[in-house]
Amino acid sequence: MADELPRLVADGFHPAFADFARYMLDERCSIYPRRVAAGLMTRAEASHKIHVMKAIAEIWVCAVDHRFSPDRHLYGMTRGQMIDELRAAIQHGEKALAKRPDNTTARDRVDTLAAMLWWHQFYKPSGAARSGGGPGVYMLQMILNLQPDAMRMMAEAEQERNAA
Repeated sequence: MADELPRLVADGFHPAFADFARYMLDERCSIYPRRVAAGLMTRAEASHKIHVMKAIAEIWVCAVDHRFSPDRHLYGMTRGQMIDELRAAIQHGEKALAKRPDNTTARDRVDTLAAMLWWHQFYKPSGAARSGGGPGVYMLQMILNLQPDAMRMMAEAEQERNAA
């Protein structure tokens, strides 16, 4: 991890990360079946990558929605799998940027992914999550870690709107 904070981390948690994670999941659910049909990836690989992104999205959505009840079917996903998936998405986005450096949408996507990756790396597993501790421990721990940041940022945004 670089010493410099990603652009979208320096100013704190962004609740919009939950929407972006949902978008990334929807994009995969749309694109991956076509990639499988074209022989560009296996059905198992597509299924696994979609499942990992579902777990990532679930963490961010639960944090923003103040829920502590992630989908139990996603408990098998590990921190390493989520970090690997975010890194792969960043690499894909950086390839798009290399072709079109002026593409602000691609830049924003890479910046958002880099920030999400930073949060996953920042909150290191502790206790039961570090030792494997059973299904879902990492997901639950990430949600608990992110929720206070999400609540603080949303409250600050509300105060700014009210002051305007």
